[in-house]
Amino acid sequence: MASISASNSDRMPGPRAFATLGLLTLAYAFNFMDRFALVAMVEPVKRDLALSDAQIGLLLGFAFSLVYAALGVPMAALADRWGRVQVISLSLALWSVMTMAASRAIGFGSLAATRVGVGVGEAGGTPPAHSILADTFKGRWTPVGMAIYSTGSGIGLALGLALGGVLANALGWRTALAAIGAPGLILAIVIWLAVPREAPARAITPLISPHDVPGSSGRSLLMLATAMGFAAFGGFAALAWLPPLGLRIHGQGGATALGAALGAGNMLGILGGGLAGIVADRSRRVPLPRLCAIISICTAALLVAACLTEGRQAFVWLSCAMAFSHSLLLAPVMSEAQRQAVPGRRATASAVVLLLINTLGAGGGPWVVGILADALGPAAGLRHALAWAALGYLPAAGLFLSLPRRESQHVA
Repeated sequence: MASISASNSDRMPGPRAFATLGLLTLAYAFNFMDRFALVAMVEPVKRDLALSDAQIGLLLGFAFSLVYAALGVPMAALADRWGRVQVISLSLALWSVMTMAASRAIGFGSLAATRVGVGVGEAGGTPPAHSILADTFKGRWTPVGMAIYSTGSGIGLALGLALGGVLANALGWRTALAAIGAPGLILAIVIWLAVPREAPARAITPLISPHDVPGSSGRSLLMLATAMGFAAFGGFAALAWLPPLGLRIHGQGGATALGAALGAGNMLGILGGGLAGIVADRSRRVPLPRLCAIISICTAALLVAACLTEGRQAFVWLSCAMAFSHSLLLAPVMSEAQRQAVPGRRATASAVVLLLINTLGAGGGPWVVGILADALGPAAGLRHALAWAALGYLPAAGLFLSLPRRESQHVA
């Protein structure tokens, strides 16, 4: 009988690795908290600055995401060559300062400028963190590390929507933005001092590793990124507009409960996605591409149902289920992108995926829904505009199914 021994790449990471994971996850939570706090303040900001839904859609979408997307790959390359910890720390400090600066906005232009600054900062956060985690959590532990890290988005989403709403009601939206941005400056110093550093890569290496993924190429990575970008069109449209929809259709109670529901659904979905990615990695019946396609179709149906339901409780539960379903995609997709990249270019591989997520998804989704909502009407128009955003999941499903299938890997 053959004995099974864990290779070095399959050993459980030590306490220092999990401490690093904790700090990076907290930084990712701050990333989403600073980004989505403004979503909870849409109505008072819109009223005080005399903005339209289309302008709000730009602020929540392209004003942030175009810069985030454009700088993601250069920032990732800088992190690979100069230092990942340095880039993460300085980026966190920058987006925190820009969040605080938004409290001084006097109109659309000045508020958009601070959103651009947040995008510049956050472009240097996630790709280097993915690279660090791929080197720290190896082999079968990679999806686990990615999943735990990605729960930061759910934590930050819930905190941003909850704290943003509570603080804006109690102190005003300007003071609320200043208070939400300040803690990131402290965390930036902690990460700079506490996270271990490795020698950056100096040599230029190919982005794709053919021996890691049989038959892989730049085309497969681009297909993976584009599929996730189309899925993100519906996902980010939902995250940006479900809270205002809850307020307009179901009142303050619907909006308040929704913040916690979206955060919980997002976090649980990411954790579930990590486990699903491990199963799909070893399954012949439901490989990763098929799993992601099924998830995309289910998420589209849940988003349409959430938009069209009349009951407040049904709206909250369907929105939570939609956030859960969408978030199942993240850990498997980002783990696959890291698996396709060679050491020294992993941050860049992550940035390629994030580039499509932020151009097609975070930029296009909220903006297109805002334009449609202005055209169709303030309340019912937003409901139907957001339901149409679910169409983004259909090309995502088709692209996922077109991905080349990796051979399942078994321990023998």
